[in-house]
Formats: sequence, structure tokens, C-alpha cells
Amino acid sequence: SESKATEAPLRGEKRLKQTKGQDGDKFLVLPIVLDHGSVLGVLQIEAFGLLDEKDLAFVDALTNLIAVALDRHYLVTDEQILQKAETKSRLRDLRESQAETMAGSVTLMKSQKRIEALEEEQAMREKFVSTLTHDLRTPLTAARMNAELIYRRPRNAENCQLLAGKIVNNIDRMDKMIEDLLDANRIRAGEPLHLDVNICDLRVTTTDTVEMLRTILGDRFVIEAEQQQVWGYWSHDGLRRVIENLVSNAVKYGSSNRPITIQLKQSKQSVRLSVHNEGNPIPPKDQASLFQQFRRTDEAQSGKKKGWGLGLALVHGVVEAHGGKILIESDSSHGTTFTVELPNDSRPFQTASVESANAQAS
Repeated sequence: SESKATEAPLRGEKRLKQTKGQDGDKFLVLPIVLDHGSVLGVLQIEAFGLLDEKDLAFVDALTNLIAVALDRHYLVTDEQILQKAETKSRLRDLRESQAETMAGSVTLMKSQKRIEALEEEQAMREKFVSTLTHDLRTPLTAARMNAELIYRRPRNAENCQLLAGKIVNNIDRMDKMIEDLLDANRIRAGEPLHLDVNICDLRVTTTDTVEMLRTILGDRFVIEAEQQQVWGYWSHDGLRRVIENLVSNAVKYGSSNRPITIQLKQSKQSVRLSVHNEGNPIPPKDQASLFQQFRRTDEAQSGKKKGWGLGLALVHGVVEAHGGKILIESDSSHGTTFTVELPNDSRPFQTASVESANAQAS
């Protein structure tokens, strides 16, 4: 079956193609074209008989209407797509702006907290300097007065010897204050404390330190130890300072009419030294910052007892230099207990700290 196709001229460049089929029916194919030349599709019409000029004009007008309708549909669709894209872009910009605002707010809050922390630290430093000046002036004044008494009565040997001993004791007090201050600055700078680690008996160190404190603070201390001797490689002077600070702290803030207990317990790997006192507990919010320099609890600051806020920071530094750790337990039922746990041999930790310090220096 052969088919013949004829083309009829229409408006513009558009052409109508009429194709005759096998059964005599005719198919009209007309492109759907806009005036600016965009082709939107093809319209196919089945006709019975040839179309005259009016029919062709009608078909041509129909294709024009369809082209306009499709063009408007695509235009509206494109506008909707564009609006959606613009909305997404605006939402994205809004989210980014909100994120930047939140980041700025977080940065501002951090800056404000940092400023508040600096202001608080400055106030504590000023208070610390004031306390230090007062505490240094007391032994210095006492030493000067004793020296003046020796100057006035130089021929009384017994009196001079007694006054000279008081001068030495006051100078030792000042030396200890300066030593604590220097070590506190080393700890704050992140430098390890250099300790003279040798074989020593912790029970002897504890007993000697407590006996010395009894002459100053009274006879209210109880030493409990499972072993007669507690040998290990530690710093005698370092542990003496730990015991002094923990016991003095217990006396200062514990119950005045209750005993203070110092316990020693050694295992194959480590030794535990604990200092317990009864009295008001330390609030949990204060326990986290208890070992920071210049930090004192709200109760300590509001009380009459003066302090530098360095004692527990020094204890923490000395314990860490031994490769140990310090823990605190405090509640209203059992009182307050500071527990120091040290390895039996602290020499490797001191060797490591010295090598690290030498490496940083080089």
C-alpha cells in the first residue's frame, strides 16, 4: 500500500503535510510553532477528505492556540521552578545567617565568660598579693624585733641564743612561703616539679611531720598504719609538704574538737596516704576547682581563716610529680577525706620529667 503526501502552505514558515493512507483516509501533520520559532510539538489530525482553505486556516489557528497555551504552561512552570529555587536560596541564606548569628552569640558568650574569668582571677591575684604581703611581714617583723633585742643586749649569751633561734624560725617560715610561691608558678606554667627522689620510709616522714605540727596545732592527730615500715622511692621533702598542707587544711576547716586521722596502707604496687577530718562537707561544685591556684571555697572565703589558695594546688603538683593521683570524698555523714595514691617507685616519673624539661630547654 503506497501513500502520497502533499504539503499545503500556511502562515509564515509553517507547512501542513497531508498524507493519504491505504483506505483513503487522510492524516494531517502540523508543527506547533510559536512566532519566534520555538517548536513545542507536532499536531496530527485524521480527516475524511481533503481540507479546503478554511479548514486549513482553522487547523492553523488551532495549532497557534495550542502553542500559546503550551508556552504559557511552560512559562508558569518555569516561574514556579524559579520561585522554588529562590525560596530555597532564601531559606539557605536565612539558615546561614542564623548559623552565623548563633556562632557570633556563642563567641560573644565565650568572650564574656573569658573576661569574667580574667576579672575573677585578677581579683584573686590582688587578694593573694595582699595576703602574701601580710603573711611575709609577720615573720619579718618578728625577726627584726628579735635582732634588735640581741643588738641591745649582746652580752647575754643565753638570751641571744634564744632570740637567734626565733630569728632562724621566722626566716624559715618566709623561705617556705617563697618556695611555695615559686613552685606554684612552675605548676601554673606547666613545668614539672624537680624532686629529690630517694629511698625513704613514709611512716617515718609522716610521724616526724605530725610531731612537728603537734607543737603548733595541738595534740589531736591519730596515725594509723598497717605496716611498721612503709618503704619506697619518694621525695621526703615533697611528701612532708603534702602532709603539712593536708593536715593544716583539715585543722583549718574541720571540726575543732574532733581528731584528725592520717592513714597509711601499702600494697605491692602502690601506697595510699589519707587525711580525714570531721565537720562541714565541701560542696560538690567546689570540689572540681579545689586544686586550682588561688581558688578557695565560698565558705573559706567568707570565714575568718586566711589562706593563699595555693596549698592544695601544691599538693596536687607534688603528687603528680611522683606519678600519683589525689582524690577527695566529702559528705555530711562521713566528713572529708583526701587520699593520695603513689607508686612505690617514683623514680621513672622524675626521670621522664627531667628529660622532658631538658628537651624543651634545648
